[in-house]
Amino acid sequence: MIAPFVLALALGAAEPVTLPLDPAAAASVASPAEVDPALAGSAAPEPALATSVAPTPPPNPPAAGPSLGGWRHAFAVGAQVNWLISNEDSQYQFRSASFGYHGSVGARGAFLDLAYLVPLQARQDGATYSTADYYRTRAGLDLLLGFNLRWALPRDLEVEAGPGVHGTFIYLPGKEGYREFTASPLGLGASGTCSWRTGKRWLSRAVTLGGSLAAAWDFSDPAHAGDLAHGWTLRLALTVGLGGRT
Repeated sequence: MIAPFVLALALGAAEPVTLPLDPAAAASVASPAEVDPALAGSAAPEPALATSVAPTPPPNPPAAGPSLGGWRHAFAVGAQVNWLISNEDSQYQFRSASFGYHGSVGARGAFLDLAYLVPLQARQDGATYSTADYYRTRAGLDLLLGFNLRWALPRDLEVEAGPGVHGTFIYLPGKEGYREFTASPLGLGASGTCSWRTGKRWLSRAVTLGGSLAAAWDFSDPAHAGDLAHGWTLRLALTVGLGGRT
């Protein structure tokens, strides 16, 4: 009688014991899909990665150009015309090649225009002659000295202009059988230049290209004892020079 009872206890210990689940607790347990329908059938979202934005460097300020102060130097190649009208109403005209120098100092200061002249043609009362046919030497000087102002313009341009006193000396010694001719008209004039900074530098200065214009009204000629009634001078030239320090 005891053996069957012990066997029954051993078999009962081998079976799992299932505890009854409280219906209220079972109802409180829900799946993630039941909590949020949007999560049904999809994986859990990945955490967003923090991104860093590099600060934008400030723009470089524009490079300052040369100041308006200081010296300016330029060499000029061009052409010059001198008209001379005597008291007897005779008209003379000389057309020359010119090789010159223009210098100025300060935004408001002195300037100098100096040119060496090579007279190529002479015109008298409507007839034109080649100076090489009648004169052994062809030479002259032109000087304009005065006061000018200087301005800076956009696109790296710089302009100078001002009035001054003017003088020209022309020396033409004649060939054998021809008389020499000299003239030294004096008067008042003005000069103007326009230069462009190329971006190149030499001797710590900006290299410039440009042009110049000089004009004068002459009313005296000491070489002809006051025979000059009046005259004009006009010179146009291309320039290459040195601007302000950079």
